[in-house]
Formats: sequence, structure tokens, C-alpha cells
Amino acid sequence: MLEGVDVLELDPGAEPYLFQIRGVSRADASPVVSTVSLEGAVWVSDDGGRRWESRATPVDVPIFSIDWSGQAGVAVGDRGTIVTTTNGGLGWQPTHTSAIGWLGAVRYGGAGPDGVPSVVVVGEGGTILYSRDGGRSFENVSLPKPSARGGHGG
Repeated sequence: MLEGVDVLELDPGAEPYLFQIRGVSRADASPVVSTVSLEGAVWVSDDGGRRWESRATPVDVPIFSIDWSGQAGVAVGDRGTIVTTTNGGLGWQPTHTSAIGWLGAVRYGGAGPDGVPSVVVVGEGGTILYSRDGGRSFENVSLPKPSARGGHGG
């Protein structure tokens, strides 16, 4: 629980079903916190969770996971939905992939030689998507087939 938080001030009339909460530390020690919703919205708090602001996305399907790398963000959800932002969620762009099922988790990885972070997305049916360009494009990655003894083959 965050110290000093009594009531969250959401938009009047909003009753979002929220998923996952992600925190990002900033140099000035005021954490940015975000969560995502069934309505396709991203909610962001820049005061550690005391007050929240909705950041509209261009989708109306459930968003299940979000991750941040500075002002860049990637959110994933139902029907293969991936949306990205480069301005802290003020504007979102859809990224098209071959995924058609739900995508349940996203994480930024380490930066490549050009300084752009990789992104990994996982979802329904063993879907794994990998991006070398911060989420602008994705390629499908396959898991190894399980061996007869229940381990993983190579």
C-alpha cells in the first residue's frame, strides 16, 4: 500500500476493470504508476498512485499488460492487439502482427547496439513475439518442442 493514499480520484462515472500495475522510478523520486483496463484504456499516475489519469488508446478491446522504457510504452491485449507510445501515453499507435489470440504480457528487454530496446510479448497458444526496434515491428518466435520425458528439446 502506498503511504498517504486514501482515495483514488478516477474520472467521474468510470468503472474500469483493471489489470496489472507497473511502476517506473524516476530520478526525482516521484514514481510513475500505470494500469490497463478491459475498455482498452491505459491509466497513469505521476504521483505514485494518488491521482490517476486515463490515456485513451485507438482500440476498444481489453488491454492486459503494459511496460515502459522511459516515455516509450507498449501495451498488449485481446485479438492480438499491440499499441505503442513514445510520449508517455499521450498518443498511441497500433502495431500490426500476425497474432490473432489474446496477448497477456509484455516486457522491455535490453538495448541493442543502436540503443533501441528489445520487446518480448507472450500470449495465447504459446505465442511469443520479439521486437528489435522498441515495438514498431515484431517477429514470431517459437518455443522448442517438449521432449518425451517432459523436458525441453533443443
